[in-house]
Amino acid sequence: MKFPLVRIEWIDACSNSGWFTEKEMLKWANDHSNYRCENVGYLITKTKDYIVVASRISQNNDEERQYGNLQKIPRTWCKITKLK
Repeated sequence: MKFPLVRIEWIDACSNSGWFTEKEMLKWANDHSNYRCENVGYLITKTKDYIVVASRISQNNDEERQYGNLQKIPRTWCKITKLK
């Protein structure tokens, strides 16, 4: 296959626009469970700044392949593992 199957793990940006007491704010700020992400897909491109993965590839008969659910992730956020 032209594009390798990979697992991408990253820490995503997150925000919370609510109002908090200082205690609630510090609790949210120190919670490390709310922004870890993981995705399995085909590695389309990898630059020094970002990677692009496609979660789906489809081909109907003689038609050109189509790629779906594209995701661009900042490279500094990523850990990439090639899958067999």
